[in-house]
Amino acid sequence: MEAAACYIGECRDPERDAKIAMNLEGLYGLFIYTMIPISFIVVIGIPKINAYVTSVGGLVDANQIFVTFANKLFGSSANWLDDLIAIMLITALCLSVLNSIMGCARSLHQMSIDGQFPRIFSSVNRHGVPGFAMGFNVICSILLVFTGGAVEIYTLSNVGYTVSFIPVLVGYYLLRRYRADMKRPVRLPEFFKYIALAMAVAYFIIWSYGGIVEASLPNAFLGNNDTKIYFLIGWIILVSYLPIYYYRVKVEDPKHERMGQADAPPLTAGD
Repeated sequence: MEAAACYIGECRDPERDAKIAMNLEGLYGLFIYTMIPISFIVVIGIPKINAYVTSVGGLVDANQIFVTFANKLFGSSANWLDDLIAIMLITALCLSVLNSIMGCARSLHQMSIDGQFPRIFSSVNRHGVPGFAMGFNVICSILLVFTGGAVEIYTLSNVGYTVSFIPVLVGYYLLRRYRADMKRPVRLPEFFKYIALAMAVAYFIIWSYGGIVEASLPNAFLGNNDTKIYFLIGWIILVSYLPIYYYRVKVEDPKHERMGQADAPPLTAGD
């Protein structure tokens, strides 16, 4: 759903399109993430969904649970149905990867413009696309694949992903309190700033306590081993932003300022 926010600035009329895109995306996400689990429970049943806990051959992965759902829904177990579900899931994963590369690249590009990331990430190609940032994301995605399967990737990536919600929500509260008159294309009712603050507290508890607890539990997909090492890797990736930010503000910015002063015309007596 954050994809809608990433690309609003590239719309023809961002002030008009932002409200439409965010509202429709939110409603669509609420519908999908509510109806899919309800549909599974109604069609497949809770005992069958929980079969993977007690037996081999249960609904272990997404492909299997969707195939089982389709078989019960259409009353068929033909091979072509398995292949169709697999193709659809692979397509969805490819779109998800593409979106993460494109959306994150625009975030890095904006961070560079705002003075929070190295200047090279603000560069764009002749099409106006942040090509360097996208290439950087591709390399990071390839490295992420080598860390393991879904359990390992989710564990390490959620350290940074979930913590990102906290400063965004706190920032929303501070802006609405201290910059209430600032021009905004979308303006929610005033009481939403308190909802944002409450959500930030909730996310902080989930992130600080829930993360380490979940990582300490034995995982069936890892031979009942825990995922604390991947939780630690996630923290290392998160903290690595500090030297990157330090390089920008302590090395690049002073150098850029000196170069700007050197290029400026000399002052005359009349100046």
